[in-house]
Amino acid sequence: MSVTNEELRDLTDLVHGTRQSVSNDQSDESAVASAAANLCSGMGEGLLYAPTELNELVKAAIETGYRAALTDIRNGKVEGFDVAS
Repeated sequence: MSVTNEELRDLTDLVHGTRQSVSNDQSDESAVASAAANLCSGMGEGLLYAPTELNELVKAAIETGYRAALTDIRNGKVEGFDVAS
């Protein structure tokens, strides 16, 4: 299966749109960026030499998932996490 750069950009835009519906808490920016960087760097050469559009898609998806997890933890939807207010 082959995906064009335009299709990758469209998917990235879709993920970014989903991210906005998950959370837009600016206080999370540092944690989100750090988590995405750590996970992406752990993927090794496969992601390092992938097209820029694919890198952006992977990064956006990780950020969206991390934001959703932070939101769920804050809202008490995940057992075992006690978030101080």
